[in-house]
Amino acid sequence: MLVTLAAALKSDFTNWFDTAETLTPYATAYRYPGETLEPTRVEFESALQMAQALYQYILSCLPPEVHPS
Repeated sequence: MLVTLAAALKSDFTNWFDTAETLTPYATAYRYPGETLEPTRVEFESALQMAQALYQYILSCLPPEVHPS
């Protein structure tokens, strides 16, 4: 949903739909301990790389003065 909203302002965000779709379940599926399966190391590494790439892209869209220090 956030990528769709961002794409309305900056069309390049459409390139991130697949990444967002892959990462979205990580926001809830693994949040709480319990009987839910945990991602494998390979799945974790892949998701982390995708999240870092999306984060860097978003930072590149923002002016430097609002980047975290």
